[in-house]
Amino acid sequence: MKEFVSQQQRNSLPRRHVPVFTGNPLDYCTFIRAFETVINTRESDYAGRLYYLEQHMAGRPWGLVRSCLYMNVEAGYLKARKLLESKFGQKHKIAMAYVDKVTIGPAFKAEDTEALGRRGGLLVRALVLGASGLGLFLGKTLNSHSASLHPGV
Repeated sequence: MKEFVSQQQRNSLPRRHVPVFTGNPLDYCTFIRAFETVINTRESDYAGRLYYLEQHMAGRPWGLVRSCLYMNVEAGYLKARKLLESKFGQKHKIAMAYVDKVTIGPAFKAEDTEALGRRGGLLVRALVLGASGLGLFLGKTLNSHSASLHPGV
């Protein structure tokens, strides 16, 4: 009976959504978490996982995954995941994407509270990365980037 109630509760939740990954390192962790939660937990077959992985890619990531479709399905899926991790999920690439977004982002006026809120949200996400060990790297990268923009300061 408990399992029936639990199943009914799960069925009443909104559908989970896996976004399409386009290659932005800032979106990589969110994409992988969604893919693992929604697809990997329900699809035990490597052929199915590889198919869904390709379905949720666009641009350069799609080409990487597509190149693995001609391999044995288990090896192809594992290789596709490794390629995605190496191209988009490495901590230094994610950190540099945050640095670029914060430092090269569009200029805005001090009274533009919406833009200020977006920039603040970006900084908060960057700070949260500290829990994963990326924060220290990000801080050092921001400091060195700032020094190169403002030499002698």
